[in-house]
Amino acid sequence: MDWNLGATMRWLLIGVLALVALVFGVKYLREFLAWFQGAGSDSSRADGDVSSIADTQKAVGFSELEDPFKRHLNDPDAIVRALFHAVSIWGREHRVARGEDETPDEYSRRLGRKYSEVAEPLTQLGLMVSRLAYAKKSISIHDAQSLRSLWDWMRTGSD
Repeated sequence: MDWNLGATMRWLLIGVLALVALVFGVKYLREFLAWFQGAGSDSSRADGDVSSIADTQKAVGFSELEDPFKRHLNDPDAIVRALFHAVSIWGREHRVARGEDETPDEYSRRLGRKYSEVAEPLTQLGLMVSRLAYAKKSISIHDAQSLRSLWDWMRTGSD
């Protein structure tokens, strides 16, 4: 009788461990497959949405960009991503390009040191992009709208 109880407990433990592995496997299957196929190799930057936007539109100049506050009126996350994309293009055109290993927060702070008049909104933008990319947390519409002065500054008196 003892042997059957021990064997039953072993199988119960194996079953629980298999169930846990199955739950985590299902939850992270897509990420694992992307990593396994090599698509996740750039995910160490953790700002995939922002960098993929920038990579696909490198030829676009800042003056050709649409106002992100009008284009993404009710989507604060999209406003922040589009604004960071615009800042990256603007920075490249002003000889302050983002380094390949530079996080959005680091890049925004570096730009803020060079352009102190917009250091605060640049810092806020970097933090918001990092929140979207790393913490996977949404931005409030109020926070996104607080960056309007940065867009206006780049469009008008930035030179």
